[in-house]
Amino acid sequence: GSSLVCVDTPGFDDTHLSDMEILEMISEWLLYMHRRNIPLAGIFYLHRITDNRMGGTPLRNLRIFTELCGDAARNAVLVTTMWDKLTSHTEGERREESLKRNYWHGMIQHGAFVDRFENTFKSAWDVVGTMVARSQEINGSIPLLIQEELVIQKKRLEETRAGRAMYRCLQDHLSKRQEAVQLLSDASKYQSDENINSQLFDLQKDIEKILREVDRLHISFGRRLFHFILDNSTSMVRG
Repeated sequence: GSSLVCVDTPGFDDTHLSDMEILEMISEWLLYMHRRNIPLAGIFYLHRITDNRMGGTPLRNLRIFTELCGDAARNAVLVTTMWDKLTSHTEGERREESLKRNYWHGMIQHGAFVDRFENTFKSAWDVVGTMVARSQEINGSIPLLIQEELVIQKKRLEETRAGRAMYRCLQDHLSKRQEAVQLLSDASKYQSDENINSQLFDLQKDIEKILREVDRLHISFGRRLFHFILDNSTSMVRG
């Protein structure tokens, strides 16, 4: 019979690696696989059903995952986890419906399948079985969008849809941190508070980290302008 190899990638909330380092790691592995003509039977996207809101890291993960896949979304299985940690199964079902309706709708429209991992041996194999069945149903796999962009279109990572999505996420993160710094700086003018100073220090560290990640993308002003025009033109066409 055939062998099935599962590869676990780090998430974009890793404490030891930056988001850009993780994106580079994933893209390099996908590039390696594609150049050796080793197809992906499927790709899992894991989401904790215990998360009661979709924001920050989970939303960033979803945006980048969507841009990684492109038309290969039909090879994706969107898996909710940690069902055994819920105090109310009904609440979990409500959150799952909200995910499908408000956040996963686009992926599902492009063929992605939704499944649950309920922390049992049987559930684990059921999820894998779902992915294998999907792969056979569509007669194999198709390359992820980022694989086509890097190999066929010869794009640099920062020029790919996933790279541009990462850049937008970093810019949004940076903007929020800068706003927080401004608010705390204004507050510090009227009161001397060690807690405020500590928060300002932490925010400045965050900003420096984000700027280093933006710098890793090596996006010049000219290319940033081009990406902005391209992204907005695409949005207008879709609208």
